[in-house]
Amino acid sequence: MANARGSKETTAHSGSKRRLKLWFAFIALFMAWAIYTWVMQMEDNARTALRLAGVQQKLAEGEKESARLQQQIDRLGDPEYIRELARKEQDMIVPGEKPIHVTEKAE
Repeated sequence: MANARGSKETTAHSGSKRRLKLWFAFIALFMAWAIYTWVMQMEDNARTALRLAGVQQKLAEGEKESARLQQQIDRLGDPEYIRELARKEQDMIVPGEKPIHVTEKAE
């Protein structure tokens, strides 16, 4: 009877070891999957951060251009600025004013 009892304990003990090994293998596979997922998410996060920085830069440039154009629109409402543009770009003069044209001396 002692032999039969001893062999049952060895069988039960080896079954426990097998279950424990399977459990550790499962945990190791789960941890490997979790680490892989975490690394991939970190890479995606880095790529998204780069895209966000690019979009924010474009937005800042667009806002700067919008501010410049709004300033130009505001200036176009000023009669003095329109007069200045007419003189510079269209060579217009105010009535009663004598234009002066500078020419280079030919040698």
